[in-house]
Formats: sequence, C-alpha cells, structure tokens
Amino acid sequence: MNYFGTDGIRGPYRGPVVNQDFAYSLGRALSKYVEDSPQQDKKVLVGRDTRPSGKSLVSALSSGLEDGGSRPFEAGILPTPALAFGVMNGPFDLGVMITASHNPSPDNGFKIFSGKGEKLSIEQEKFIESKLDRTLVFNEHGRSCVEAWDGLQGYFDRLTKFFPDHFLDGLKIVADLANGATIETTVKALSHFGAEVFAMNQGDGIINDGVGSEHPELMQERVRERKADFGLAHDGDGDRVIFADAEGNCVHGDQVLGLLALDSKWEKSLKGNGLVATEHSNSGLGASLAEEGIDFFRSEVGDRNVSLLMKEKGCNLGGITPVVNCLAYLVCLS
Repeated sequence: MNYFGTDGIRGPYRGPVVNQDFAYSLGRALSKYVEDSPQQDKKVLVGRDTRPSGKSLVSALSSGLEDGGSRPFEAGILPTPALAFGVMNGPFDLGVMITASHNPSPDNGFKIFSGKGEKLSIEQEKFIESKLDRTLVFNEHGRSCVEAWDGLQGYFDRLTKFFPDHFLDGLKIVADLANGATIETTVKALSHFGAEVFAMNQGDGIINDGVGSEHPELMQERVRERKADFGLAHDGDGDRVIFADAEGNCVHGDQVLGLLALDSKWEKSLKGNGLVATEHSNSGLGASLAEEGIDFFRSEVGDRNVSLLMKEKGCNLGGITPVVNCLAYLVCLS
C-alpha cells in the first residue's frame, strides 16, 4: 500500500503524506468508507495526542469528514485505548487517533479504528486508499464548529471496574507520562486505587523527547530515588508501557505478559486457556506457560495480527513484546 503501514499512517508533519491536505483527503475517503453504514448519521470520533501539529490535522480531517457527509466528533487529547473504547461504546461508525505513537514530536499520523474499536483489516485499508483523492486542497475558511465528545470519563469508569478499590493502598509508583496522551488518565487512575504517584513529564515538555518508554532509564532512576515500589513509562499515545521493579530494574515485556496470563488463570478469567503474542516473544515464555497448563500462540508482528489470532483461538489476552528493551504492549483484556 502507498500510505498504510503496520500500524496506521505516520511520517514527518508537513511532509509528503502527513499534512493538512492529506488529512482533508483522508477525511473524504473515510466518509466513503462509512457511507454504507446503516446509521443515518455517519459519526466519526477523532482524538489526538499532545503534538503541536495535532490541532491542525484534526481541523483538516474533520473538514474532510464533514464535506464527505460524515459527522465528526472531537475527543481532544486522550490515550489511543481510550479513543478505541469510545468508538466501541459510543454511537460511532469509525474512530481516528491522530498520533505518531512513540515517534519524535515532529512526526504525526493516523490510527483508524472500526465501529467495534478494532484496527482495520488490510482489505479495508486498501479500500480507503483507493478512495483517496490527493488533488483535494484543505480550505480552513468556513469550517463549522465540530461537536465535542468526552471520552475520558467513560474510559476511566471502565478501568475502575477491573480492580477493587484501594488495592494499591500504601504503594509508591513512579509514572513517566512522556508528555503525551496519558497526562490526564494514568495518575488519576493510580491515585484512585490508593497509590502515591510520582509523575514525570506530565505535559511540561515535548512529547517523546528523551522521555517515556523509549528512555526508561529516567523512570528507573526516579524509582530508586523515591524508593518506590515500582515504576512505569508510557509512549506518546499511551498504548505501550515499560515497568521497573523496586530496584529500578526493567521487567521484560514477556514476563509482564506471562504474569497477566497466570493471574487470569488463577482468577478463572482466562478465555481459551491461552495467551497470544508475536514471533518476537522469547521461547521461555511459552515454556513457562506450558508448565502451568496454559497454551501459547504466536502471531505475525503487529497488534492487528495478535487480535485476529485471539479471535481465532477464543482468547481474551494478548500482547506484543518488540525486539527492543522490555516494552510490553497489551492488545486486549476483556
């Protein structure tokens, strides 16, 4: 494909792809994608991370959606999982998260979710590309006011249902928010459960600029300084996390996935009796799970592929551990 990669579309802002004209054309193409929806109003939820270019891309994309016959709703700054949840639980046919994930601040891009809150298939992405008209030019003048949508409260309410109140009482946690999309959610959630939170990079700097999941050593050092019980570091759009233990040592992503699988089995909530991860996960993860009677399934790289295999195997838990460092990327836990 010309524009879609493994996880959406991304590149330098004002480059040949990620610019206002492209965002406008993409909005028009997305309207064609949802025009067969049975809903009378073709509603699309649009969110973003904290990149300076986000506002202009939201404006252009929303204009393209409107001109194409759709009804855009702007969710503001929120994590990518919150945007996906909002689409899944709201009256929306589609969702667009404007972000370049862990890429540096000058980059930006688009992650697109179906009305079920899932990443699109390759076939669906090809259809959207076929409807892209790159001759269209965005005109800022005459744009109507787009309706707002509060996606954070519903997402927070959902998070609080997974765990008992006060289960983090007495714990000290360091949280590196990468000056990104989790600045309104992570501290609020951890504090709600009783933790004392030491937040880093909570919007006072540039997104992903030497901070967050790409630079966990800062979080690790703060864990040691504060004598915290553990620490975590997000990427810019909040769908990845790195953990450190009380000694400030990174916990490998495969260990995180394995612990989640074991806990789910003990709690009798593990569906399909298995965990799905990618071909990048260490063989030791599969061996450890086998000792506990848990199946281990491998997919090709990409959260979309993990999700597809989860459906095929009837699993409700999957994740990604890239080759680099100790990153964990949880795909689904329902």
